[in-house]
This record gives sequence, C-alpha cells and structure tokens, in this order.
Amino acid sequence: MPVFPFARRLRAAAQNAVLWGAGFAAAALTLMTASLAIGLAPEGIGFLDGVGMAVRIGFWGGICGLVFSAAVGLGFTGRRLAEIRFWPFTIGTAVGIGLFVPLALQALNILGGEGAIAWSLVIDDGLRSGFFAGAAAAVTLKLAQLADRVLPPGVRSEEELLLRNADAAIAAAERERQREAVR
Repeated sequence: MPVFPFARRLRAAAQNAVLWGAGFAAAALTLMTASLAIGLAPEGIGFLDGVGMAVRIGFWGGICGLVFSAAVGLGFTGRRLAEIRFWPFTIGTAVGIGLFVPLALQALNILGGEGAIAWSLVIDDGLRSGFFAGAAAAVTLKLAQLADRVLPPGVRSEEELLLRNADAAIAAAERERQREAVR
C-alpha cells in the first residue's frame, strides 16, 4: 500500500513530536534530579514534583516538535540535508521556539479567560525551551544528515530503499524465469 507524501509527512511530524517530548521530559527530569541532589531546588520541592514538571515540559516539547516539523517542512522543502548549515539552523530553532513558548502560554492564558500574566513569569520558560529546542534541533539535524549519508544517492527514505530493492528482486526473478524458458 503506497504512502502518500502528505501522510508520510504527518507521520514523521508525529514521530518527531514524540521524540522531542521525550527528550524535553528526560532533560527536565535530569536537571530537576540534579538540582535536588546538590540542593539547588526550591524549598518544599520533591522528586515527584520534578516528575510532574517533567511531564508538563515533555508535553510542551511535543508541541515544539510539531512546530519545528512544520517550520522545517515549509522552509527547507526540496533542499538537501547537506545544504543546511548547522549553527544557523540550531540557533534559529532555539530563538524561534524561545519566542513561541512564551507567546503560546500568554495566548492560552488569555483564551482561558484569566487575562495576560506578567512576562517575567513566562520569559524563563522561553529561555529553557529555546535551549532544549536548540539541542533537539542539533541532534535531529545531525541524525538526519547521518541517515542521508548512509542511504544510497537518490534514495530519500528507508521505505524508498525497500521498494527499490523489491523492484530489483522482482526484475532479477523475471530474468531468471526468462533464462529458464530459453533452456
């Protein structure tokens, strides 16, 4: 059953969102656990509070992964992965997500009927999410470039490689049948 490009992009965006969410949650839990271990956590905050925070940060990481996928799909369609420069891509993602998260939090607060909250309460969320997103974008780009180097030239996905191999196997079997018919 063929997978249409739009469906493939949706699936890839969903997978990216799950991976970014898990990465954000793991990073947040690691930082919170380290803060608790060395005594930098606020008074009255325990490990379970850190787990709850990691789940919320992981949710926002998934949202950021979706935004990232949409931005990459719009901005880099048709470009080879080798053409994407690492630092501008990483910094651009960090700044973009760092701006997106506080704006989204403010918008959700206003839409929820509570009105705007002080920017000082959401700016730190933007800084942290920007840092996490920059790291996630760097890892995402490097893994994609590595996969691009591993695949043969002209093959853009593992699925395409499997289809080409299946076509080659069918053609080889057909040639073998023709040889047998000649004998």
